[in-house]
Amino acid sequence: MILYNKEELDFLNWYWENTDNRKFKDRSYEFTVIGNNELNITTKLLNWFENQSGEKLKSYNYNLIIHRYNIGDYFGKHIDAVERGYKNRAYVLGFHINNDYMGGEYKLYNPDFIIDKTPGVPYFFKSDREHEITRITNGVRKSALIFINYEDLIREGNLI
Repeated sequence: MILYNKEELDFLNWYWENTDNRKFKDRSYEFTVIGNNELNITTKLLNWFENQSGEKLKSYNYNLIIHRYNIGDYFGKHIDAVERGYKNRAYVLGFHINNDYMGGEYKLYNPDFIIDKTPGVPYFFKSDREHEITRITNGVRKSALIFINYEDLIREGNLI
């Protein structure tokens, strides 16, 4: 199921190319919700996550992280279930912005699975699942991510 249309994906491409407030050199950019385009993109993804996972969030106040991988870039096997400040990551959710590159497979382990790289197709997985992004051999890979924390989930009618 494609969640994002070409206009939304083009906006994210434009946003990456026209900003200079990046993290990790050229690889990543995180932005807060500053307008209707970002708000709609983030809200749509979080709403989809709640519907697909059965989880409920305290709020939709999340930053969207845009990752860019150039030729030769990769991210070796790792897990994202780490404590960041006072929060513990529970889920990774996101979607690819483009697919005109080679390599860059998003591989999950136990069980083994490769995430569909069709632009605009959302995905999520538990942050304690081992995964990697293979080396880019041609083109530029762009994706958008949000990390959901345990502290931001509502459980059994109580706020965690």
